[in-house]
Formats: sequence, structure tokens, C-alpha cells
Amino acid sequence: MESCNSMSQLKQIQAHMTRIGFIAHHFPVSRVLAFCALSDSGDIDHAHLVFTQIPEPNIYIWNTMIRGYTRAKIPEMGFSFFRRMVREQIEMDTRTFVFALKACEQFPRALEGEALHCQIHKDGFGSDLLVRNGLMHLYAKYGFLGSAHQLFVGSSERDVVSWTTMIDGYAQRNLPDEALKLFCLMVSMNVEPNDVTMIAVLSACSRVGIPTVGRKIHEYIKKRGVTLGVNMLNALVDMYVKCGCLDLAREVFDEMETKDVFTWTSMVNGYAKHGDLKLARQLFDEMPERNVVSWNAIIAGYSQTNLPNEALGLFHEMKAAHVRPTEGTLVSVLSACAQSGCLDLGRWIHQYYVNEKRVELTVILENALVDMYAKCGSIDTAMNLFEVMPQRDLVSWNSMIVGYAVHGYGEKALMLFKQMKSEVIVPDDITFVGVLFACSHSGLVTEGCQYFESMKRVFGIEPKLEHFSCMIDLLGRLGLLEEALELIRRMPMEPDEAGWGALLNACRMHGNVDVGKHAAEKLLSLNPQDSGVYALLSNMYATRNRWNEPIVGIGVAKVLDSGHPDFKAGDLVWGFTRWEEFSLLSAPKTLSKVTDTDVPLSYYTGLLGMAGLTAYAGFNELCIPKKGEHVFVSAASGAVGQLVGQFAKLMGCYVVGSAGSSQKVDLLKNKFGFDDAFNYKEEPDLNAALKRCFPEGIDVYFENVGGSTLDAVLLNMRVHGRIAVCGMISQYNLEQPEGIHNLFCLITKCIRMEGFLVSDYMHLYPQFLQLTLQYVKEGKIVYVEDTVEGLENAPSALIGLFTGSNVGKQVVVVAHE
Repeated sequence: MESCNSMSQLKQIQAHMTRIGFIAHHFPVSRVLAFCALSDSGDIDHAHLVFTQIPEPNIYIWNTMIRGYTRAKIPEMGFSFFRRMVREQIEMDTRTFVFALKACEQFPRALEGEALHCQIHKDGFGSDLLVRNGLMHLYAKYGFLGSAHQLFVGSSERDVVSWTTMIDGYAQRNLPDEALKLFCLMVSMNVEPNDVTMIAVLSACSRVGIPTVGRKIHEYIKKRGVTLGVNMLNALVDMYVKCGCLDLAREVFDEMETKDVFTWTSMVNGYAKHGDLKLARQLFDEMPERNVVSWNAIIAGYSQTNLPNEALGLFHEMKAAHVRPTEGTLVSVLSACAQSGCLDLGRWIHQYYVNEKRVELTVILENALVDMYAKCGSIDTAMNLFEVMPQRDLVSWNSMIVGYAVHGYGEKALMLFKQMKSEVIVPDDITFVGVLFACSHSGLVTEGCQYFESMKRVFGIEPKLEHFSCMIDLLGRLGLLEEALELIRRMPMEPDEAGWGALLNACRMHGNVDVGKHAAEKLLSLNPQDSGVYALLSNMYATRNRWNEPIVGIGVAKVLDSGHPDFKAGDLVWGFTRWEEFSLLSAPKTLSKVTDTDVPLSYYTGLLGMAGLTAYAGFNELCIPKKGEHVFVSAASGAVGQLVGQFAKLMGCYVVGSAGSSQKVDLLKNKFGFDDAFNYKEEPDLNAALKRCFPEGIDVYFENVGGSTLDAVLLNMRVHGRIAVCGMISQYNLEQPEGIHNLFCLITKCIRMEGFLVSDYMHLYPQFLQLTLQYVKEGKIVYVEDTVEGLENAPSALIGLFTGSNVGKQVVVVAHE
């Protein structure tokens, strides 16, 4: 029996015992029963068969059957053996009640456990330490902490298990302060904690979220010499991650000799939740093994940081690895579908996992489906799902109210809000964002003001920036700009970009340049790199024929005078200033110093300015080119195109460019080193021209033109090609807007086409500048100032930006105080 390791061996031994008569004795048959009921290789059904053939089972045999069924997660059978013992008046011992309590813990409710508690008192086992510990554990597991505490304080004898059970019970029920108080009392009473105690205490620390408390517990563990096994170290890593101390978590992680999947997942989850997806992905890729929790952590990380394409890509990898998704997986993936508009994938998830019952449908998952359908534009499907939900929570209502509001169904959103209140669902701040948004986009100014005023008066909700922004938008859309400004003055906090942006947009709609200038200045002080502000301003100036007014934009300027410690007279600066007059700046964070002056200053408005950063971000960050790939650059003679082409050549790509004259084509081939180039104005068929230049297809296209060029490119892209669409499409003189006609190519070839605004990549400017300056100084990158083609009708200030004639305009910088 000692060497038995399979049921086939066990049955041979059992047959031999039966043949020689041993099976009739309690000890040998109990060993056979124990193997069947308790071994990893056992068979509980065979154990039951053996039990039925024992004439008078002893207490050990009864206990083994209760324990075996509990271990097999069949608590009903285990508890039925206990009830049979009561009926047949079999004498019980402490272990009988302990095993029966373990079986009760597996029931969905505590009824069986409470009945067992009565039996324990009846049979006189209420004062037994092991039994009381089992009862405490049962009540703590079901959240009946009052009953558990009553047992704890009423015990004449307590051991480390008693203390640990209560500490863990408080920690698991999100009462970490109570858990830590009890631990301090335990230590003061000289009760020695074990590793299980300390893991429970660390769990409480992670819920408190205060790093200093966690560090003190860590120091206590070191001082007392508690065994640092994998579980203990995992608890330390998890605690530091949840307290936001990723450096300390990484320190423990790096020192661990043995790591399991929980260890790796904790670190991946920590980095992902704190936005460091680069390190999260690096660790995820290094994991020796992964489980569904690991996949969930990295997918959720990308989904929650608005990187839906990466999240969806990982979901496809997860499926390919045959990992079965959970509710948590699908909620994150559906969120990514909502962000990226992947309605087809969302529908497939709904059909395959939910309708075909591969995953249990919960309120959380239903809410994710409603939100996905609403955000992907299938608002009717979202409403159909919402109406048949057996149970709705606040998130369900919010998803539909916001969904209707965003899609312009303001009246329906407000009707739903009234229905929600009639069902006594208390709204929250998100509900009112949807309600106010609905009022704003439906022009319901009276209703909007009433709802806004009721937030605090009726529901006790303090309006946040989002609510003020909705109100500014509501007033602004109706031309009530003075009222919007007055609301801004009365705000208890400074407006954010959304608030000033709403006002600026309203000024554009109603042609109020003066208020618009004020809003634009505020916006630029909050985000100096927001290129969209200039676009709105320029539209206003064009509408009002005020091109002679000073315009704010990016350029290089010289500091005339300064009271700010970081700037002095004579400094050259790069950033947003007025182009046509002196600028008085009270927020010098809009400027950065120009330290490298051994290149022409005009480079900072072209190659080293926003144009260059556009090329760098779109090409390197979005397209991620590889050596040997085929790259096409349209408008290649412009500042953006020049740098994209030269970066591609430096990376070992095959590069073809297009330009609008023979002179520029020569420039591309002979000065910038393009492998080939053509004059698109001389090509009657762009599709044929691209097939000639790229017989095997295009891997990467940097989209800087739009219109028919993009349509021709799509026909010639390779499978899994990449297209970056920058936020400044230079079609100034198009009389008719041109869209994407070849959507079929995008879908069938799996082409990833991603739009971007360079303002989102301003954090990359220092590394871009360092890299590009070095290439310029080494002669590996050259630059020819933009010829301003297509800007004939633009303001002189805009032409000045591209030609470099604005360089050296003077500014005055004063301290913020």
C-alpha cells in the first residue's frame, strides 16, 4: 500500500487482500479506503463501493468518507455521511466535526453549517479548540464576522489558528483596519504568528494601501525570521504592487529564487495598472508559463489605457494558445472593441461565448455587451439587450443613457433617466455626464440647467469638471457665450482642456474671435503642444477675415527680457508664441530652450519641429518598420516626407517617394537617397505607378496627403501592412472631400491603418531631437526647407512657419507669480 500509486495497482492489492482474508480487518480496509478517497490518483466512487462492503465501519472510516467527498468537491455526499452518523447514533470525535464543517463551507449558504453548530453544542464539542476554530473559519468564510468574533472572544483557549482565522476573515471582507488591530493584539499577547498569519496580514496591508504599514510588516517578518516561502514572497510582491510601490515589489521579485505563475502575474498586473505597459509586456513575454489570470492582466492593462488594438491582438494570441477566457477576459476585450469600433468581434464574442453558454452571463458581462454595442453605433441592439436583462445595476442604466446621448438621441436618454429614477435607482456623477451631454446635443438649455442644479441639491453630488464642461458646451452651442464665461468664473476649480475646448469650439461656431482668443490662450497654457487649438483659431480668423490678427503657433523665438529663473535675455526658445508681434508669456512651460544652434534655426520649424516629430512618431511608433520592408512616402519633398524617407533608409528599408515636379523627384533620388521616385502629376494611373514601383506590394505607407493617393495605395498594400495617418492632411485646395473607397482592402488584407495627432507624442520630443540632431551633424540626414506647396491661400504667418521666416521673433517671459 505504501508504494501504490494508481487505481489499477490498488485494485490488485485489494484483490490480494480479499483472497487472503485481510480485507475483513479494519486497518487494511481503511488503508484501501483512504487511498481511494484521499489520494490524487484515487476514485471516490470506488471508495464508496468499498465502504458499502464494510460490516461495521469504525470512526476513522466514517471520517475518511466525509473528508473524501469534501476533497472531491461533492459536499452534499460528505454531509449526507455525517447526517447518517447522527441517525445511526455513531459515536463521533473531534475530527468528524472538523471534516463536516469543511464540507459545509462548500455549500452556497450557511444553513447546513448553522445546523451543524447546533449539533456540536448538543454533543458537547462546543469547547473543543479544533472544532471552535472550524466554526470560526466557517462563519468568516460566509462573512458572518459577528458570529466568528463571538466564538473567538468566548474561547477559553486560542492558538495561532484561531488568531489567523479572524485576521484573515477581516482582511477578506475588506476590513483591513480590524485585521491589523487584531494582529497587533496578537503580538502584544506573545502569540507567535506563522507564515499563514503573515500572509493574511500582508493581504490586509494591500487592502489598506498605505506603503508605510506594509514596510513595517515586512521589517517585522525579517526581524522574526518567519519562513520566506514562495507564498509569503508572493504576498509581499502583491502587497507592494497594490500599495503602488513597484520598485520595492520588483526588488522582492528579483531576489526570489523560485517564482510561480502568481509571482509573474502580480508584477505584470502591477506594471499594467500603473501604466508602464512596456515593462508589463516585457515581463509577460518572459513568463515561463501563463494562466488565464496572466492573460487577463496584460489585456486589461492595454484596454484600460486606451490601447485597444494591442488588447485585441493579445486576445487573438490567447485564443491561439488554447487558453479559455473568463468573464474578466471578455469584459476587457469588449471594452477594447468599444474603443476601437470592432463591432464584428464584439458580436462574435456575444454569439460564441455568451449565446452558446461557454461563459456564464453575469450583470458585469451584460453591461460590457450593452456598452460595446452602444459605443459601436448599434444602439438598437444595446437597447434590446438592456430591456431583457433580468437584473440591472447603475452601470447598466449609465451605459444606455450615455449611449443614447452620444448618438444624438437626447430625448430618449432623458426618458431613460426618468424611468431610472422611477425604479428608485440612485444616479451617480457618470449618470449626470450622460444627462447633461444629452441636453447639450439636443439644445435643451432649460432642462440642462435644471438637472445641473439638482445634482447637489437633490442627490448630493458635487459637480466635477466633466459636468461643468457639458454645461459650458450646452450654453456655448446656443450662443450664450457670456453665460458660459460667467459659469467658468463661478467654478470652484479651474476649467480643464475639455471646458476651454468647449468654449473655443462655441466661439468658432458663433464667430466670437475675442472670447475664442481668450479660450485658446488658456488651452495652450494647459497643453502647449495641442495643435488642434491652432486649427480652431485659424478657422475663426478665416471666417471673420481677421488674418492680420496675431496668430499663435510653433516657432523659434528670442527672449527679449525675463523675470523667470529658467530664462534670460538672449535665450533662443522653441514652442508656442505669437508669430507677428512680441509675446508676453506668464506661463513659460509653453517654451523649451534651443541648446543646439549649430544647425539652422529654421530646422526647428521643419525637420526638428512638429513636422519632424510627426514623421518620427508616425513612422517609428505606429508603423514599426523592419529592415528590408518596402516603404512608400507621398508628398516626400515636404518636411515630414523628407524625414520619413531618410529614417526608412537608415533602417535598411526600400523607399519610394512621390512629389509634384521633376525637380523634386531628382531631389528625392539624389539628395535624400530614395531608391526610386516619381512625379504623381505625370502619372495618369497612380495604381499602375505603384504596381511598377512595388511589384511585391507595400509594407509601410506614411499617409500625409489623403484623397485618391490613399485609394491607390490601399490596392497595393501587402497583407498585414501598416499605414500611419498623421493629423495634418495637407489637402488645402480640395473642392470635394475624398474618402477611403477601398475599405475591402483594409479588411481582407488585415491592413492596420491608425490615425494620430503629433500632440499625443510630445513626450518623445527629447529623444527624437537627440537622435535627429546627431544624424544631421553626421550628415546622415539632410533637409531642404519646405516649398510651401498647397499653402497659397493660407495666412502669411502660416507660410512663415514653413519657410522659416518667422524665426527670431522676440518674446518676453515673466515669472508665473
